[in-house]
Amino acid sequence: MLAIRMEKELENELSALAKELNRTKTDIVKEAIKVYLKKVEEEKIKQQKEAIEFLLKNPIHTDIKSLKAIQKVKGEKNIS
Repeated sequence: MLAIRMEKELENELSALAKELNRTKTDIVKEAIKVYLKKVEEEKIKQQKEAIEFLLKNPIHTDIKSLKAIQKVKGEKNIS
């Protein structure tokens, strides 16, 4: 269950759209949230791919001591 507050103008637009589409305001809001979450996930994946492509084109050369320090900061297990 989720309750949201919105400006009266936005609620009026939502009500008009729901009436026009013969759907509930809840259905429209749920669909909008699904679309938004998918868009955010797609953008995250896009950024990760760009980062990987960048690293493949611009390799970072570092030593084991630096890698261990990075892992310590991140709270990861040490490299053997």
